[in-house]
Amino acid sequence: MIMKEFTKKQWDFMFEKLKQYKEEHGHCNVNAADGNLGSWVKHQRNRYRLKRIDTEQMDALLSLGFVWRLQQHTKPRNRVNTSKKDEYFAMMIDRFVLYSQKTGNGWVLSSCEDKKLVKWSINLRSRKKIGILREDRMDVLEKVGFLWKRKEIKKTVAAPNRVNTTKNDEYFAMMVDRFVLNSQKTGHGWVPLSCEDKKLVNWSINVRSLKKNGKLRVDRMDVLEKVGFLWKRKDIKKTVAAQL
Repeated sequence: MIMKEFTKKQWDFMFEKLKQYKEEHGHCNVNAADGNLGSWVKHQRNRYRLKRIDTEQMDALLSLGFVWRLQQHTKPRNRVNTSKKDEYFAMMIDRFVLYSQKTGNGWVLSSCEDKKLVKWSINLRSRKKIGILREDRMDVLEKVGFLWKRKEIKKTVAAPNRVNTTKNDEYFAMMVDRFVLNSQKTGHGWVPLSCEDKKLVNWSINVRSLKKNGKLRVDRMDVLEKVGFLWKRKDIKKTVAAQL
């Protein structure tokens, strides 16, 4: 049965449910038979495979550590070689994304324990150098932050330092003000995906992601906690109970 395309509002609602699932289970691999959420997750993987998912939604799912292709232990034997190669490529992309989330950059070191990932990345750079790497694969690799040259590690690390710190702080202060206004309306410090201020929604997701990866400045964390910013959705109940 062909699933109908979800509207943006429906997509945001299901994404919120997936975030709750991730907080409870530590991963996004919902069983396809597990109700509406399982069907939705399967649908997102199909959209990715058919290249019908937009960049904003793909980035949102990646921020949760979403795995696009689950490694199958049993594969049909009647598939053509091209399909098998595409499946292998997708599987290695997932392994690369997990590696880059741990290391903070897109260069696979030769000392990496995943030797298959090391050889795969070397092979990709070699194919790109001689001009035989498929363009669609190159696009996917660049979207997930794959680095073609080792020296680009420094650029990746140094990039935040090139941003004007003053402007960065001003933007942070402005978003804190918008958050305070929103929390005064809702009565708690959680910004739902249904919030009309989409910039605030994206900012709050990014802030939680930075904290989770240990990249959020301590002074900013202190400010956020003082204004009642919630790191987990389940803390809403605690906040409401404290106000009673």
